[in-house]
Amino acid sequence: MIFPYVRYNLRTGYTPIVKKLHIAFDSFCKGIDYLLNISTVLLPYYPLGFKLYSQQFLVFWSDYEDLLCKSFSFLPCHTSITKADDAIFVYVSVEKGLLEKRLLQFCFKMSDMGYIDRFWSSIPIYHRIPDEHGLTRTSTT
Repeated sequence: MIFPYVRYNLRTGYTPIVKKLHIAFDSFCKGIDYLLNISTVLLPYYPLGFKLYSQQFLVFWSDYEDLLCKSFSFLPCHTSITKADDAIFVYVSVEKGLLEKRLLQFCFKMSDMGYIDRFWSSIPIYHRIPDEHGLTRTSTT
């Protein structure tokens, strides 16, 4: 019931939601507790600010999945790693400039050394989409 109102921002104040839905504060708290129990809250980390980072999607096919996951988890900013069938999907943010180049050099080096069978890379394009509740969310294409 409250999910559409907190989907993109858990810091949304409860008063507008309680008034709009005509629910008690206790019901709101139970709803938040329920959502936190069944959901994963993603809190990305960008120490220098989001605008100074470049995002990349990477897909790897490798027999060394644990090594790849561990290597990408050492990056000092937001990285999401997901296993999908026989591939590893990595969403990584790196500081713009030299680190972008080094990330791809690292991928090619891992491929040359035989740790990666093959990989794909893509750069997301972001645009804003207002939803039916008047909130703005970010989407990638």
